Amino acid sequence: MKNKSKILFIFMILLTMLFTACTNTKQEEIPDTSKTEQGETKKDEDKSKDSKVNIVFRDGVTALTLAKMMDEKAIENINYDMVASPDVLTSKVLNKEADIAIVPSNFAATAYNKGLGYKIVGTSVWGNAYILSKDESVKTLADIKGKKLTLFAKGLTPDLMTRFALKSNGINPDKDVEMEYLSSPTEIAPAFLGGKADIVVAPEPMATAITLKDEKAVRLASLNEEAKKAGMENGYPQATLIVKEELIEKDKDLVDTIIASYENSIKWAVENKEGLATLSEMYELGVQKPAVIKGLENMNIGNFVITSTKDYDKYFEMLKEDNPQSIGGKVPDLNAYYEK
Repeated sequence: MKNKSKILFIFMILLTMLFTACTNTKQEEIPDTSKTEQGETKKDEDKSKDSKVNIVFRDGVTALTLAKMMDEKAIENINYDMVASPDVLTSKVLNKEADIAIVPSNFAATAYNKGLGYKIVGTSVWGNAYILSKDESVKTLADIKGKKLTLFAKGLTPDLMTRFALKSNGINPDKDVEMEYLSSPTEIAPAFLGGKADIVVAPEPMATAITLKDEKAVRLASLNEEAKKAGMENGYPQATLIVKEELIEKDKDLVDTIIASYENSIKWAVENKEGLATLSEMYELGVQKPAVIKGLENMNIGNFVITSTKDYDKYFEMLKEDNPQSIGGKVPDLNAYYEK
């Protein structure tokens, strides 16, 4: 009996070992393809992304110019890359991640002068910064003399254009006005609405948002209108569309198609306030619906096509006089501009 039990016990051990060996063999025969499949999927995704034209732009008013184009999806091979930071925007151009970008016009000049390989196509947005005041004693720009003016971006376009406007009205910005610079444009509205600043420089859509919240706020001056007084037909070009030269050489027809679609998108935006407000909300473009409806006219969207470089030249000359490095040291020559 004992011998039978021992034999049965040994048989069970051998059977278990045999089953385990077979299982291990089967497991070894089944390759682990998960990593390979993931790798191939990522490669396919990267390849798909690389084949698309990458358009980089800021949220806010600039994004509104692309709203209809994004919504229609008329051109399939486009990746719309909306960013919330000016630093991210410029870095994507510096790193040549952007095939097409909408950038501050002075940076468009810098990109050309630094040999980054981009062409200037046209102006998406003209100057839309305003001097707002709730100081009842201030009726004109000349009345700012002896007052405190709160603004942002020292040494950059908002500051330089404000200084130009003050000088044009007989005010020395370094002697006649206390210029208070905040570190970010997002600090302007809280300072004004919170009573810490009575006169500010505010861009759109912030300017409209301020006037909607504070009934005492008035638009004392438009920096774009001040530029017009200096001989710029449309004012100063605030945001500019640039295109990578490599893309132009590779597929100029596609570039022309994209430009035409963008021109139509801008035209639609100007003519369809309610629809634009809806798309801004739908795609979270950074401009609230009421601000689009109430402030579209003040955002200065339009007049995209360059028929003359005169406004650019005057603007760049102005920036060069105060801060040459803001445009890369010199006024761009005609080769900087895209030819259809």
